[in-house]
Amino acid sequence: MAENILNGGLEVCTQIRDTLKELSETRSGADEARSAAAQADKAVKAKEKAVKDEIAATIKKRKEDLEQSYDEQIDTLKQRTKAVKDEKGKERGEQQAKRIENETAGNRERERELLLEIRSIYKRDGIPTLFNTKLFYALFMPRTLTEILVLVAAIVITLIAIPTLIVFVFMKNPTTIKTMLVYYACVFIFVGLYMLISYLTKSKFRPSFVEILKLRKEIRANRRDMRSVSHRVQRDKDDSKYDLEAFDVEMERIKGEVERINEKKKEALKVFENDTKNVIASQLEDKNRVELDELRSFVETRTAEEKRLSEHAKDLGLFVTSNFEPFIDKADLTVPIFDRAVAFMENGRAATVSEALELAKNPDVAVAPEAPCEPAAEETGDSAEPAAVDATEAAPSDETPFEASSLEAVDSVHEVLPEAQSPFDGSNQ
Repeated sequence: MAENILNGGLEVCTQIRDTLKELSETRSGADEARSAAAQADKAVKAKEKAVKDEIAATIKKRKEDLEQSYDEQIDTLKQRTKAVKDEKGKERGEQQAKRIENETAGNRERERELLLEIRSIYKRDGIPTLFNTKLFYALFMPRTLTEILVLVAAIVITLIAIPTLIVFVFMKNPTTIKTMLVYYACVFIFVGLYMLISYLTKSKFRPSFVEILKLRKEIRANRRDMRSVSHRVQRDKDDSKYDLEAFDVEMERIKGEVERINEKKKEALKVFENDTKNVIASQLEDKNRVELDELRSFVETRTAEEKRLSEHAKDLGLFVTSNFEPFIDKADLTVPIFDRAVAFMENGRAATVSEALELAKNPDVAVAPEAPCEPAAEETGDSAEPAAVDATEAAPSDETPFEASSLEAVDSVHEVLPEAQSPFDGSNQ
């Protein structure tokens, strides 16, 4: 049966204190190593994500730059194609205009002759040239739809618009009578003027205008023929008459160049996807490899250290549980309490662990004893001399050095307690 450590002296108390201190420091070291490993692991993951993002962004940008380079060349060629098409269209238009001019030369000559004939009739019969206008024919001798529309517009303006403008703009206080007078006056003036001109022209020069109207009809027919020729030429899709082969050859050449660049673009993108992308990824990974390896090595080192310290703390905890807790309450197995206990034993106020522990657990009891008064010293004589010990010598240092390793501490306690079973027998050698 194990010897009761509560009856042990200063050596046993010191070994208990040192073992508890080593256990506390080992657990703290394990926690620190675990925290450092966790932080480093987060840094590794963050760095790996940053590298992955950088690789993705770089690959995307390089691919976009590659595509843009080819697209710019294709766009340039497309713009050239459009320019050639415009030049071809312009040349075709000019050639068509020349063709129309050639095919309608007879019609234009005939129209010139008809117009000269009409002028000769005006001159021969003494008709004022004022009447040889489109407006005159539209108002007094309408024959086409356009001329009829001009006549209607003239009636609306003279018989409706002008009277309304006079009544509502120029008259300050228009009355019904004034309004009627204005309308009647306009009708009288414009209709009378129209009838007078019509009478003078049609009655006096009727044979001449009959002849002129026939000539104007022939002019309109001749112009219809010219418009027909123009429409026929413009609808003709055969460009062989216009000598435009050079433009077609140039557009075919540009089209072939565009197809060639498109093929090169597809091939370049294929190479990029199969090879270049991997090279870019390898370059960026190599650039960050040293930093990542250092972080991973740090994580492995701190993880191994945490594991080693945790195992050591577990062994120390089992030793404390097996050898100390059967005799001492677990709540009292703390470094501060046993620091005080060792101090009480060092200054002679306690002889056993049990006595020192009772004093240490009482916060009201100071480690350094109070100096006795003189009468008490006289009465006790020599027995009071120990109380006069210098408090500085009696008080233990707050910083108790951890002189022995865990194995030495356990072996020391095992020597004091020969029957105690130590889990460290050769385990830490």
